[in-house]
Amino acid sequence: MSTLTTLLTTLLHLLIPTTTTAYAADNARITFYDNQDASNINFGACEQPLGTLAAPFGAAMSFADNGNKQACGKCIEVHYQGKGVKVQVVDKCSACPQNGLDLWKGAFETLASPDVGVLYTDWEWVGC
Repeated sequence: MSTLTTLLTTLLHLLIPTTTTAYAADNARITFYDNQDASNINFGACEQPLGTLAAPFGAAMSFADNGNKQACGKCIEVHYQGKGVKVQVVDKCSACPQNGLDLWKGAFETLASPDVGVLYTDWEWVGC
C-alpha cells in the first residue's frame, strides 16, 4: 500500500502545476505604446479579440521569444520598484530585444511615468 501511495503522490506532483513561478527575464527592456482605446481594436498579431483580455492590459513581445505565437494569450507580471502589473501577450514587437516587452501605455503608467521612456526590470510568467 505504501508503494501505491508513493506512486500516486508522484503522479499528482507531475500533473498539478506548482504555484511558484520562475522569473522569465531579468533586467528586461520594457517600453510602451499607446494602444489608444482597446475597444476600437479588434485583434493584435495574436489574433485575439482585445475586448476579451484575461488581464487588465496587453503587451507585445518579440515573436523570437514568443515561439512563433506560442506565448499569445499568456499572462506576464512585470515588476518595477515594488510595483507590479499583469499584462496579456496580444501582439508582436518587431523592435523588442530578447525578453523585452512593449506594454500598453496604461500598464507602463502603473509602473512609472511615461516620461521615463524605458525601464530595465524583471518579469515572470503567471496564470491569467
